[in-house]
Amino acid sequence: SLIKNRSVVFKLVSLNIGSLIVLASAISLIVFFFFFQQMTQYAVSSLETNMHVMWSLVKQRGTDFRVTDGRLYLGDYLVNDRSEVVDAVKELAGGTATIFLGDTRISTNVLKADGSRAVGTTLARGPAYDAVLVKGESYQGEADILGERYFTAYEPLKDAAGKVIGILYVGVKKSDFFSIIYRILSSMGWIVMVTTLLLISVGVLAIRHWLRPLEYVADVTHRIAQGELSDKITVTSSDEIGHLLQAMKAMIDGLRQIVVEVQTTSH
Repeated sequence: SLIKNRSVVFKLVSLNIGSLIVLASAISLIVFFFFFQQMTQYAVSSLETNMHVMWSLVKQRGTDFRVTDGRLYLGDYLVNDRSEVVDAVKELAGGTATIFLGDTRISTNVLKADGSRAVGTTLARGPAYDAVLVKGESYQGEADILGERYFTAYEPLKDAAGKVIGILYVGVKKSDFFSIIYRILSSMGWIVMVTTLLLISVGVLAIRHWLRPLEYVADVTHRIAQGELSDKITVTSSDEIGHLLQAMKAMIDGLRQIVVEVQTTSH
C-alpha cells in the first residue's frame, strides 16, 4: 500500500534502484565464488609443488629412512631438532613444513602462539592422522593446526621394510592465502558500490526527465476537468506521452469547437 499510492516517478525510481542493487549483489557473489574456486585450486596446486620440493630436499640427505634410539635419520642426517630442510622448503616454495617422527613434530617451521617452533607437539587425531599413520596413505585437505586453519598435504615416511615411521607435511595458512582475495574483493566492492550509486543517480535523473511531460499531462487533465480549455498544449516528444498529448490536444480543440457552436446556437 505504501508503493501503490506513490507517484509513477517514485515507483520507477524505486524499481531502478532495486534492480541495480540486486544486479550489483549478484555480480559480487559471482565474482566471489569464482575467485574462491580459483584460489582454492591454486592452493591445491601450490601444495603439490611444496611437497615435491620437500621430497627433493629430504632425498638429498639420504634415501634410507630409519629410526635409531628414538631418533629419525635420513641416511646419516639426523632430523631431530634441526630445521634446515623445513626452512629450505619455506624459502624455496613458501608456506609451512614439518617432519614427524610418528605423530610428533621433530622438525618444523610451524610456530606456536609464543613464536617458538612447535617441536614436540603432536598431530591431532582426525582424517590426516587416520590416512597417513593408520592406512599409510597420503592426505590432502583442510586441517586445524594449533588453532589455525590450513590447506595441508601429508605423506607417509616409510622405512626400508615399508613401515610408516613418520610424516612429511606441507601447508599454507588459509587466512594468509585468502588475504589476497579479500583485498581484491574489498577493492571490487568499492568499485561496484560507487558504480551502482553513479548508475542510480543517472537513472533517477533520466527517469525524472523522461516523465516530466507526464506531470504536464496530469496538470492539463486537471485543468480540463475544471473546465479550462484556453491553454494550448505543447507536444515535445513522439513517444507514448507525446501521442497522449497529441490526442489531448485534438480533444481540447474538439471541445473548444463544441463550446463555440453551443455559444453560437444560444445567441
